[in-house]
Amino acid sequence: MSATELAPLLDEARDAQAALASWLTQDSPLPQIVALFDDIHLAFIAADQSAIGRRVGWLGRLLGRDIDTGIRAGELRQQAPLLKHRLDTLEAQWQQYGEQLARHEDKLSSLSTALQAAAQTLGSNAPAALGERLARMRLLLEMSSQQLQLIDDQHAILGEAFPTLREGLLSVLAQADAVDASVQQQQAYRHARNTLRALADLKPQLHPEDAETS
Repeated sequence: MSATELAPLLDEARDAQAALASWLTQDSPLPQIVALFDDIHLAFIAADQSAIGRRVGWLGRLLGRDIDTGIRAGELRQQAPLLKHRLDTLEAQWQQYGEQLARHEDKLSSLSTALQAAAQTLGSNAPAALGERLARMRLLLEMSSQQLQLIDDQHAILGEAFPTLREGLLSVLAQADAVDASVQQQQAYRHARNTLRALADLKPQLHPEDAETS
């Protein structure tokens, strides 16, 4: 590869670095996932006042934040179906993000291999400025590849949390359904007792002869 042929390759590597930086800062669903995990945690501890107190800390309890947090936790617990929908949506986005991450890794690896081959081909024949640019770009690609590998490892660890959280949310949903069913049954029994009481109160009017002989 000649020095003339190397320049476009260096430009491509530069553009790949810029695209990677933009992608990492703008396209990651991580902020939404962090917010969702926080909401799920609140939903899980909705019935545990001690856990809510620990979450806000002693200063938060002093300022009454545990009350607001408890109300918010109760609302989120009632919104468990919505939380599960958010979890499923973000899990799909997280998988797509992982696929994009793999493509960026492949791109950087391909460019790094091409630049290494170019360096070996040119040897000491490359102009000094171009040689420095080549060495600098190879270093940047190597550092970016290492960073992507670290992100990929963390991405995989975080991805393993989704099935566990889904099972937890399904348990919350089942518990909420059981509580709702219990409340409905209690209301039905209460209505039946009230109806019987009303009928008992009407008995003298329905059977006045019984009332006279009683």
